[in-house]
Amino acid sequence: NLHQRDIRHAHDVVFVVTKANIRFKGPAHLDDLLTVQTTLLSHTSTRMSLSQNVFREGRLITEMDIEIACVQIQDDGVSLKAHPTPQIVLD
Repeated sequence: NLHQRDIRHAHDVVFVVTKANIRFKGPAHLDDLLTVQTTLLSHTSTRMSLSQNVFREGRLITEMDIEIACVQIQDDGVSLKAHPTPQIVLD
């Protein structure tokens, strides 16, 4: 399992969503246990396209196609700059 906090500390990068297409098929409620299946569709050095399916009690409730970008937070703490995705994430 990879955790954003660990990636940020080890590689000084974070991921931001740049595009999202979401299809809601059923509800989820607070405290529901959800399962998310993620498939890498394609990637460049700084971007990844992913397909994600969200399940509640084995039932598909959401389908998503998203694009994320790997960025480095600049010294001002606000600005972001594209950065190559660490290999550990691609692996």
